[in-house]
Amino acid sequence: MAVGLVMTGLGPNVIIVSNWFNKHRGKVVGMVVASSSLGGATLPLLISPIVSNPDWGWRWGFGLLTALFWIFAVIPVYKIIRPSPEKMGLSPDGIEEISQDKIKTKPIEDKDMTTIKDAIFSRALWCLGIGSACLWFSIQGLNSQIRIFFELDAGFTAQQSVLLFSIIYWFSFIGKFSFGALSDKLPKRTVLFLSSCVLFIGSLLLFEISDNGVILTQNTMQLSLFTIFFGLGFGGSFSMIQLVAVESFGKKYLGRVLGIISMVDGLAAAGATQLLAAMADDASGSYLKAFGLVAVVTLIGIINVFFIKPIEAKSKSIQHLS
Repeated sequence: MAVGLVMTGLGPNVIIVSNWFNKHRGKVVGMVVASSSLGGATLPLLISPIVSNPDWGWRWGFGLLTALFWIFAVIPVYKIIRPSPEKMGLSPDGIEEISQDKIKTKPIEDKDMTTIKDAIFSRALWCLGIGSACLWFSIQGLNSQIRIFFELDAGFTAQQSVLLFSIIYWFSFIGKFSFGALSDKLPKRTVLFLSSCVLFIGSLLLFEISDNGVILTQNTMQLSLFTIFFGLGFGGSFSMIQLVAVESFGKKYLGRVLGIISMVDGLAAAGATQLLAAMADDASGSYLKAFGLVAVVTLIGIINVFFIKPIEAKSKSIQHLS
């Protein structure tokens, strides 16, 4: 399952659409990553009646998902999708305008001439890795515990908890596309900073000040705002990590770059689930420390954005070409 997700998931899709789109890359990558949230919100509802039916069950439900995957993914890959516009004698969108104005072509070419050695040892790659690790630590760690908090600590019913949890993903869908589209107008690192700030604000909405100091809120309105802000920040930051990677390293070694970033954030997500659960199981039985750690890690992600700088090729081959 894990191998399949890696080989057919976000990385290959971002690489393909980055080959096809230049001027509107932010919007399109935002649409691609937003589709994962849309699928997560709708496909369980689609197969739920089948899985719940005793005459059918989960095997037929997952069988339907398999059929849909073949129809909408496997077959189009071989029959419709092409890895680059050059395979069809075309150019990426916006290239004609750039060529006519004679602007921005050299920086794009320079990024595509960056060697994998320069990329691996660059500050930009490791800052993106740290930023992505902070993002997934916060998201995966919090998402693994937030429904328990909603029911046991905040006093919501199971249905209300599911509704609040789903709001996070609906607004992540909005955030992925909206911040991606915004990055076509503003510098991508600026948009990454903005989306990280929204995520941080969302994490802070879990807390309130009382006579006893800082506590976790049980206010329904504030928790609803938390799901909105956290969802928007999650979606926007997720999109922008991919787009900043393309902007920083070009497309030639993008697969390897995204692979390194995905490995780092995957380890962070796995560790977050166990760590936050262990922190919640201490003597206090409260999520205060666990969710406080999420806020701190999110703040580290914001600070990390300031250290992301465009890569400068250092290899002799690049210097010679220059």
